[in-house]
Amino acid sequence: MNINSDELTTVSQDNSDEAGILEIAEVGNKVGGQCASFSLTLSVSMVEVRSKSAGEKVVDFQVEEFDAERGRERIETVLRSRNYSTNVWHGTCSNQNYQGMRGVILDFDSGMAIEEARKAFAEYNHIIHTSSSHQVLKNEMMADRFRVILPFAPGEVRFASQSEARGVYRRLLNTYSQADPSCKEPGRKYFPHSAEKGAPFECFVNSTGRYIEIEPEAVDDPVECDTLFVARGSHELHPQRELERMLKFDPFVKWCIERAQEGIPEPLWYAMISNLCRFEGGAEVIHEISARDQTPGRYSVSGTDWKIEHALDASGPLTYEKIVRDGWPGGVPLKPRSPAGWGVIGKIRDRLGYGEKGEKRLFAQDEVIIGIDGQWRITEVREFRHDPPAGHSKVPAVCPFCDHDTASLIADSFGFVQLDCPECKQVYHEYAVHPEMFSYQGELYRVEMRSDKFVSMECLKSDHFRNKDDYDYAKKKLLTDPKRRFLDDDFQIRRVGSVDFPCLDYELRVEDNALVFKYPALPIDVADNDFVDAFLGGMFGSYSGFIKDWMAMYCFTNYVTLPVIVLTGSRGCGKGTFADMVGNIFPALAGQWDGDSSHFNEHYRKKLLFVDENPNAEKPTQYVEIKKLTGNKKIKINEKYRPEYYAPNNINVIIATNDPRPMFLKSQEQPESENVNNFFIYRCPDVASTKINNQLGEMLQQRLGNYVRTELKDRFRRLSAVQTSNNRYGLSAPITPFSKDLFVSSKTTVEMEAEELARYLVCGIYESDPYGGSNSEPIQFKPYETKDGELYVQGKEIRDLVGRLRFKGSSNYKAYITILQEAGILSIDCDFRQNRRWLGYRILREPKFYDDPDDPTPTLFK
Repeated sequence: MNINSDELTTVSQDNSDEAGILEIAEVGNKVGGQCASFSLTLSVSMVEVRSKSAGEKVVDFQVEEFDAERGRERIETVLRSRNYSTNVWHGTCSNQNYQGMRGVILDFDSGMAIEEARKAFAEYNHIIHTSSSHQVLKNEMMADRFRVILPFAPGEVRFASQSEARGVYRRLLNTYSQADPSCKEPGRKYFPHSAEKGAPFECFVNSTGRYIEIEPEAVDDPVECDTLFVARGSHELHPQRELERMLKFDPFVKWCIERAQEGIPEPLWYAMISNLCRFEGGAEVIHEISARDQTPGRYSVSGTDWKIEHALDASGPLTYEKIVRDGWPGGVPLKPRSPAGWGVIGKIRDRLGYGEKGEKRLFAQDEVIIGIDGQWRITEVREFRHDPPAGHSKVPAVCPFCDHDTASLIADSFGFVQLDCPECKQVYHEYAVHPEMFSYQGELYRVEMRSDKFVSMECLKSDHFRNKDDYDYAKKKLLTDPKRRFLDDDFQIRRVGSVDFPCLDYELRVEDNALVFKYPALPIDVADNDFVDAFLGGMFGSYSGFIKDWMAMYCFTNYVTLPVIVLTGSRGCGKGTFADMVGNIFPALAGQWDGDSSHFNEHYRKKLLFVDENPNAEKPTQYVEIKKLTGNKKIKINEKYRPEYYAPNNINVIIATNDPRPMFLKSQEQPESENVNNFFIYRCPDVASTKINNQLGEMLQQRLGNYVRTELKDRFRRLSAVQTSNNRYGLSAPITPFSKDLFVSSKTTVEMEAEELARYLVCGIYESDPYGGSNSEPIQFKPYETKDGELYVQGKEIRDLVGRLRFKGSSNYKAYITILQEAGILSIDCDFRQNRRWLGYRILREPKFYDDPDDPTPTLFK
């Protein structure tokens, strides 16, 4: 189990002006006799990294939370053995998967000494540690080379867009110009201090400062379109038509025009200026609107010009989010981020592509303005194809090529988008290759998504395209694109669930030869953890702690084998309700199973398999299949009408039945330790009829989203902090008294008779034959003893003894031999000889095994 996470401890922040410097040493230190501390959240690589070259290939991260005082040892371990970052990603670390940040990191290669940095950042909580090239000759120079980690105050991730992330670092690099400018990328990961260059490792923590704060408006990035950004000094201005487009569609500027005479509040007035000033003719519009203000002394030409100059010197137009915070009564659209962004539609014109026969196409990554219910909004062509507005087969749109709003957008029957413009008298077709398309085994596939519940791969044929030319074009592109071509060898489809995934998504991970489907957990509805705790406590009693740990591991890990949960009990005891509750965490990853092997195994795609009423409880094949599932790291999935493929084993199993014997068990495999126990077998207590609640399942589901993100998340942190390698499975599973009884009672008649036979073989027997009458010879046997004291028995003797004892399996005496061999009572081989005597099987159990201290009679011939 590869889990690393320290328990997060909430510590009050010391806002004293006097900053203390705390150095991590062999023995923990305190500042002023008190434990000052702060919280730190990092994305930490899943595997250890020992060199920069090895670290470049590591892209899988998990979020860990630390307390700077109590978690110092773990922090130092991470800085010396793992890739890390204050940025958070949903998936592998990349600009595309960027989700937000929990702090900032600056990398210094020269120009500042460590002591200077400790003083420069003394007012902030921070960690400074040396990098692998610290005081090592590099670029013909030896210098202090180190990192400065500055955490934000605990809370939600901040600066959720790539442009905001770059804006944060652009702001910091303006202040700390000695820092490496490449650290601004959202996909940036930092390599640990490795010993490969012999650099000394030093680590300093200042925990008596304050959390660094960066205001969102200070990092607003210019609209991400070269044609919209006016660089100071170049004085390039936008075309007039882009200003007209903004005035036509932006609701904020329209509101400013309507409110101009009454007076626009100062923050909103500046927000209007910061957006309009980007365009050719924007300054004139600003003066026209501002001059309408009737408030005496409010408007002046020089004052407004100064505001315009100030806005142009700033980083970019203020966003809708900032405008709403400043008091605008409107809403924040999904796109664009700022009012100036309405002009972004013009960028399509410069990237208009042509097919092989000169046919115009509309690139899939571009944005268009569409109209729904009288409201205009910007959407991506890809978004429109995946999730078109409900009830709209065709929607009004603004033509990106002639700017007229008489166009219409439609997703055709082939799954491609087309834009029809009567003004241009042209139909623009989407590019024939979607970003979600890929090739495998010489065929074309695409990832198909429906709303937030369904994601799958679909094989494409020529009839999925508008015409054969489009199909041939797409096939040629995909089969020759190494970034979207999967190999036949060991291709994998992985289905993973995580509470950290914001929405249903997928990733084409060609470097791993894998297609990864990402499923989010159910959302938060009701915050009532006590209700869920009461249900689990009432059902599982003293074992509820194990069940919560199991659920925590299920929620926050993938590819970790967990013990199988086997529940029995009377109807209405809650076993099915519990299984449904676990399945509702990741609904798309839960499925039913009959518990037996089959040729087609589509159910193996799931994360949770629920065996209800266990129709194959008596079958040994089910026991073997479950052991195989929980013992293999990789499984082959065979779906109907699709090629077989492999997937990492991500299956967990819950069995629930009314049968008092819930599953087949092998008595000889009864676990002796919780560390190797694969089956948590539990009989649920009866529930009084007066306490039955047919709304229980729905009530639990409403509260489960919050329970997962609070109680179970805290449990997972604690489990990660005390992880052990002694468990065969992800958790040690309690061996219940009910489980012990089942293993004992699972012995067959032959197995029980074999144990009786073992005593006779070891100790001998001399008894009258109860079935032979008064004149019959007694049943007698004595093992042959060599001069070394070893005991032997021949196969013929075993056969005769089994027959005389009238055992049920006497017709197949070899079955008894097999059982005794598996139990370690008889040797495997039967080729022992001594002095030309055939000895047969050696008896491995010693006679003293049957000694009774209260019986003085010798063991042999009792």
